[in-house]
Amino acid sequence: MLDFCASLVVGQIFEKARQGKRHSRESLPATTMTDPVDSEQEVEDVTLALFKLLVAIFEHSYPTIVTELSTPRSIALLQRLLLLTCFPGFHDADEQVSDLGLPIWAYIQEEIADNGVVATTSGLGDPRWPIVKEVFDALVNGLRLKVAYPGEREYKSWPKGECLDVEVRFYCTVSRSDFDCTLTADIKQSFSRYRIDVGDCLINAYYVLRDAMLADLVQAARSELQPVAEDAHSVESLEATLFCIAAVHEAVPMDEDTALTQLFSGQLLDTVTKVTGTRYHRLQRTALEVIGEQPRQ
Repeated sequence: MLDFCASLVVGQIFEKARQGKRHSRESLPATTMTDPVDSEQEVEDVTLALFKLLVAIFEHSYPTIVTELSTPRSIALLQRLLLLTCFPGFHDADEQVSDLGLPIWAYIQEEIADNGVVATTSGLGDPRWPIVKEVFDALVNGLRLKVAYPGEREYKSWPKGECLDVEVRFYCTVSRSDFDCTLTADIKQSFSRYRIDVGDCLINAYYVLRDAMLADLVQAARSELQPVAEDAHSVESLEATLFCIAAVHEAVPMDEDTALTQLFSGQLLDTVTKVTGTRYHRLQRTALEVIGEQPRQ
């Protein structure tokens, strides 16, 4: 009962987040008996506790959840984990909770494989397969949105941050720019590290969905190429899709050539080499990475 109630509350929190509420993993300063009650702080603390409770439930119950995947409770819990993993906003800039659930998907993927619910002839006959496919399709689509960078103006507004450790502040005798980035709350670098963690999670998703996932990503990339060539409105979206493709390259079999052949038909190279301007630099770098990581025959 506790796990189901926690999942329902997390769902309500997610809906509030859509309205612009920000949730941080960082603990707020504790109030004293004489301090006025900060209701927003209490909400933040309770929210974080519920998120951690949900993650703890999965860490201890994922074998049962996968075994009983067709039950309403298991489905509800997976939906809540999806909501947590795909929490709205840019990680660390708007929220600091979406990465809490990323490691759980590796446990779920391994348990799914152990139960034989895989994208093969034998696994497709399992009644749990449609649920598994729907969940992991939603996970991939959600993470593809999460790893997209903001527009150029918003990205430039992300601050470098301040020194985090009090002792570091005390012993600062040189310019802050001389310090290693690990000592600062650098949102840009934090977002880059988050994308790496998402890449690991995408590999787990690929082990479940296989060719269907790669085909969907390639199709998404192809559909985003033309808008980029015309008006640059899809630059961040296309770059995120290509990042997802590059992230799973190590899991793609050497003889996989159907989906990737479609991507490397020439349109991608033509588009990313013809566009000019600083806004396209990240897209071009990611495209080159995808080309470099293409499985060799």
